[in-house]
Amino acid sequence: LLLKKKDVDFSHYKMSTIKRRIERRISDSKLKDIHAYSAFLKKKSGEVDLLYDDLLIGVTSFFRDHEPFIYLKNKLLPRLLKNKKKGEVLRIWVPGCSTGEEAYSLAMLLYELQETKKEKIPFQIFATDLNEKAIIKARNGEYSVHEVSNISRKRLQRFFTGSHDKYRINQNLREACVFSVHNLLRDPAFARMDLITCCNLLIYLDSSAQKKVISLFH
Repeated sequence: LLLKKKDVDFSHYKMSTIKRRIERRISDSKLKDIHAYSAFLKKKSGEVDLLYDDLLIGVTSFFRDHEPFIYLKNKLLPRLLKNKKKGEVLRIWVPGCSTGEEAYSLAMLLYELQETKKEKIPFQIFATDLNEKAIIKARNGEYSVHEVSNISRKRLQRFFTGSHDKYRINQNLREACVFSVHNLLRDPAFARMDLITCCNLLIYLDSSAQKKVISLFH
């Protein structure tokens, strides 16, 4: 039913994850068992959408996992920038970007690293996800007070315009990030990348799919 309606094959997702998500939908729908839920899915097309959204686990935040971002800012990104010649563009791919926080976090680091440099290296961040709803939010670049709680006041003032309950990414950061819907197990890879950051995605795939994705990255 998911494959027919959404054109997404979940057969390479970890079965434990699929089971947990289906069990949650059965409970929320107040149904007895998997057989009743299967019949419910066939009758109510909106439930297919809800199950699909549940399976695409979009857990993310700005500067999530603090230590890797320290390493990126202090070690890896400076090295990548240093290796670029004048006129060359630094290209980064963020697969499984969800609602865009990871991509925008990288963009903030790159702006900060180059704020005192006379000759700045241009950069482009390609951020992709299977979830179209998440991509729409990422493109919009608008986040709640809770969603920006990990960001320092200095960064909020520099990179966002805000009201009492919403913060929107500024135009420079927004233009540096290109968001698109992409199926990592089916669609072609992005080419000529200097860096790929893939956080909390491979854990949801079985071993054969993990190997396929890592091969694609290489």
